[in-house]
Amino acid sequence: MFASDHAKFASLDHGSVGITGKIGAWFRNAAASLVSSLIDDVESDEIIRDALVHNRVMYVGDNSKEYQKIRSWMKEKLAVDFIEEPFSEFVGEVLADYGDDCDVFVIDHDLFEGDATAFAEVWGKMRSMFPNKPVIVLQGQQYPNCPAQIYGIQGASVLQKPLTTTDMWFGLRQSIQLGKLRADD
Repeated sequence: MFASDHAKFASLDHGSVGITGKIGAWFRNAAASLVSSLIDDVESDEIIRDALVHNRVMYVGDNSKEYQKIRSWMKEKLAVDFIEEPFSEFVGEVLADYGDDCDVFVIDHDLFEGDATAFAEVWGKMRSMFPNKPVIVLQGQQYPNCPAQIYGIQGASVLQKPLTTTDMWFGLRQSIQLGKLRADD
């Protein structure tokens, strides 16, 4: 299951000896514990897996070098095909043109920092036009002993059922890899 696989992954010793390593280990164990407590049955695991294993993503972010680097990493590691629309005022048109071809919508929350109205407008368009497709909201965060920039899933709506888990990009990557392995069986 996703929760137990994630817990095994998170408990690996990635830290160095000393206080930094102990803090890193504590953080990983706390994150694994939180995820495990929220994903407690096979049905939840299947819903999350089905929502996250996709081949076509509509990504709403910006065109900065940092985001270009992150998108390149996501394309390479997650093997997804992105439809990118960085400007919130055009999202409605892009949704109308390409939304049916997408499996999931991903919004970079950081793009809308300080502009809750624009974020709510984009979120609302996605939810109203495609109520049964998942919308994943990402927010960049810095963590000790982790890659320089990783993302947490702050919220999502999956098949009209809220996805209440909190995860990080390394966990998302792992869940997608596990899902692909399961699909090949």
